[in-house]
Amino acid sequence: MENVKDLYKMIEWNQKNGIQVLRVSSEMFPRATDEKCGYTIEFAKEELKKAGDLAKKYKHRLTFHPGQFNVIGTPNEKAFEATIKELSLHAEIYKYLGFEEEKDSVIVIHGGGLYGDKDETIQRWVINFGRLPKIVQQKLVLENCEKCYSIRDCLEISYKIEEKYGFALPVVVDSHHYQCYNYYHKEAKQESLEQLVEEASKTWKKRGIRMKCHVSEQGSGQVGHHSDYISELPQEFLSVPEKLGMELDILIEAKMKEQAIFFLYEIYPFLDLRSKEAKKNWESFSYKGVSQSELKKELSSRWKSQGSKKKEKTKLKSDCCDDDTDGSEEENNEEQKEESEKQNKKKTTKQQIKNQKNVKQNKDTQDLEVKIIEKQNKSDQVEKNKKKQQSDVDLLPSEKIVRRLRSGNKYTQVLDKTNTDNEDKLANQTLNQKSDDELQVYNFDRKKNKNLLKKAF
Repeated sequence: MENVKDLYKMIEWNQKNGIQVLRVSSEMFPRATDEKCGYTIEFAKEELKKAGDLAKKYKHRLTFHPGQFNVIGTPNEKAFEATIKELSLHAEIYKYLGFEEEKDSVIVIHGGGLYGDKDETIQRWVINFGRLPKIVQQKLVLENCEKCYSIRDCLEISYKIEEKYGFALPVVVDSHHYQCYNYYHKEAKQESLEQLVEEASKTWKKRGIRMKCHVSEQGSGQVGHHSDYISELPQEFLSVPEKLGMELDILIEAKMKEQAIFFLYEIYPFLDLRSKEAKKNWESFSYKGVSQSELKKELSSRWKSQGSKKKEKTKLKSDCCDDDTDGSEEENNEEQKEESEKQNKKKTTKQQIKNQKNVKQNKDTQDLEVKIIEKQNKSDQVEKNKKKQQSDVDLLPSEKIVRRLRSGNKYTQVLDKTNTDNEDKLANQTLNQKSDDELQVYNFDRKKNKNLLKKAF
C-alpha cells in the first residue's frame, strides 16, 4: 500500500519540477503473479484511483516497462503463460488508475530472445500477440534492443500484426540501442536514425498515440550500460514536432534519473517547465563534490568539442606534411616518439601477459606431473602388495578336506598342518563315513607351517 501512496507523491513532485511523464515501477506489487504466493490487487484500487485522478488532472502520462523475462515470441508455452499473467497485471493497474482509455499511457516491452531462428520467432511473436488479452494488446508498444531486435525488426513485427489483426503496434525508438546494435552487428547495415524515426512515427500516428522515444548514453563498463548524465539529445528526436507535425515524449534513461533531466534543462532551456523554486534547488545541487555549474560546463563542452577535435587532428596531420612550416620535423619526431612509446608499451604488456601464461602453464604441468608420479607410486605399491600375497601361497598337490553342512549352518573341519599323516587319516576317515551328497569339497593348500584355505569353484 505504501508503494501506491508513494506514486501519488511522485506525481505531485513531477508536476512541480516540470516532468510530465512517469515510468511507474513494475515492482509496485511484488510477487503478485507468483504461482505460490500471488495475490489480487483489489485492496489498493482506491489509492490507485486517487493517484490516477491526480495524473489526469496534471495531464501526465504514466508508462510501464516490465522486465525482459516477458517474452511474447518464446517457444516455451509455460513462459508465455507467465508473460500473459505479468502483462495482465500491468493492464489491471491501468484499470484501477482509470487509465484504460488513456492512449498515451503504454506498456513498453522488448522483443525478447531469437531462439535460434529470428524469422520463425517473429512469426511466433505475431501469432502469440493475438492470444494476449485485448486490453494488453491496446496498451502494448515494442522497443528495439541492442542485440536481438533492431528498429527494422520491430517495424516488421508491427507491419505483420497490422496485416493480421488490423491495427499497428507502435514502435519505440531507442537511440542508444540503435548505436549498440551497430556495434554488436557490424555486418548489419541499418538505415539512418532519421529515416527510421520518421517510419516509426507512422505506427504511432495510425493509433493516435503520442510518440515515445528513449535516450541514453554509454556509461563505463559493458556496451549498453547507461551513463550518469546525458549530454546531448538526438536531433532526430528534437525535430519531430516541426518536421513530422506530431508531439512526442522523450524518456531519459540515466543513472542520476531526475538530476539528469535537470542537467538537460540547462542545455535545452526551451524544455524547462520547472517552477522557480525547483530551479533554485538544482542550482545548489552537486554530484560527488562537483558543483552544478562545473558539471554543466564539463558535460556540455564534451559533446560540443567532438567535431572540433576531429578538425584539429586533421589540421595537425596536414601541418606535419608541410616541409616549409617551422618546427614540422620536430612535431613529426615527437609524434613518432609517442607512437613508438605506445608500441613499446603494447609489446611489453603482451610479453608480460605471455610470461604470466607460460608461468601458469609450467605450474599446471608440474602439478600434473606430481599427480602422475603419485598415482604411479600408488599403483606400484598395490602391485607389490599383490606379489607379496602371491608369494605367500605355494601351491602344493591339493588335499581333500571336508566341510559338513548341518541344518544350514556351515561347520569347517580345520586340519593341523604340522602332521601331514594325521591330515590324511582324518580326511580319509571323514570321507569314508559321509556320503558325497552331504559333503562339499575344498582345496587345501599348504606351505611350510601356514594354513591357507582356498575355496574351489
